[in-house]
Amino acid sequence: MTAPTFRFAPPEVPVTPAFRWVLARAYATGDTALAETEGDAAVALAQSLSVAARIASVQPQTRLAGELGPQGAAEMKRQRALAVAQEMRLGTALVAVDGVAADLRTPYAPLKGQALVLGGFAPDGGRPSSDLDLLVPEAKLENLQKELLRQGFTLAGEAYEHQAAALRHADGGQVELHRVLPGVRLEAKRSATFESLVAAGLLGPPPGAMSFRPRGDLRLPRRELLTAHALVHAIAQHGLAPQVFPGFLFFGDLVDLAFRGSGGRATLAAIVPWIESEVSYEEAAAALDLATALAAGEEALLCEVGPGRSHARLLLDHFHAGVTDPRYVTSLKSRLLERPLSDKPQAVAKAELLARTLAPRAGESILARIRFLFRRFWTVRAAGRK
Repeated sequence: MTAPTFRFAPPEVPVTPAFRWVLARAYATGDTALAETEGDAAVALAQSLSVAARIASVQPQTRLAGELGPQGAAEMKRQRALAVAQEMRLGTALVAVDGVAADLRTPYAPLKGQALVLGGFAPDGGRPSSDLDLLVPEAKLENLQKELLRQGFTLAGEAYEHQAAALRHADGGQVELHRVLPGVRLEAKRSATFESLVAAGLLGPPPGAMSFRPRGDLRLPRRELLTAHALVHAIAQHGLAPQVFPGFLFFGDLVDLAFRGSGGRATLAAIVPWIESEVSYEEAAAALDLATALAAGEEALLCEVGPGRSHARLLLDHFHAGVTDPRYVTSLKSRLLERPLSDKPQAVAKAELLARTLAPRAGESILARIRFLFRRFWTVRAAGRK
């Protein structure tokens, strides 16, 4: 079974001077000149799209002060400082996990944001992450989880099909132990495990220049694996909920992973077989085209209007409107059960997701939950008719 061809139909987002500035300063690898910046609006949009820390990490403070004014530049610097502080919390949690994993002789591999940071792909202080995702061998996950709890970590969430319940370190860093890499499949119907990735040569030793010196057996995903996982995570897992995982972080990851141009085409050809059940070729190619255009500072994409917009432009509009347009955000909620990311049959996965959605929250009766969902259904339906 393959993914739908292209699943996004967003409203056309106006390309304001503030939006042009955010795109140019977050992604363009050249020295793009801009006639107008709309300082306050640019700062607010950069924060909304979760790229303020990235911009502050890749642009000189003098440029930001000249284009945004001293107050705007100071706010961007503050956003980067917050990202650095969170990175330090996650680093502290990683040291603690590494020590326990070493004692238990359990190898592990960082995923997503921290893999980009540790692998030297992400700009220093420019890749905010909410938690530390670690892939471990399935047979060793339960023992590692139990020992971390015994060593002072506390439960901070619920378990899912692909991961154990989230844990929180005493300093605040949150850790999630993954049993599989959801949606990345080296073999049919089965998300990749630590063991299968090692066998395929897709997990390797950390670089010698890495700032963190692990005592345990830390492996880092190869560039193509990080790219494949980024596509699944942003498009399939959270594609219909951009407010959960900001898509503009994702574009930054693709740019940093050199998923652009002719080299990106070669990577795309290699990884499509791993992700085609969750991310269609059209969607992955659109992400490649968009990352290529953003890195080059191309204007042609931003000039597309109306029904003739390319898939790349639709993807750009989707991740923008998915954060900034309340009506579009509401319309996406009506597609909650469209295609859950799961190794289980879709009918089973949809039933489990529905049951999880219907389950009352703490202190809420089942009747109150049903009333809330009924009201939300009619709100979504009304928004879709407008």
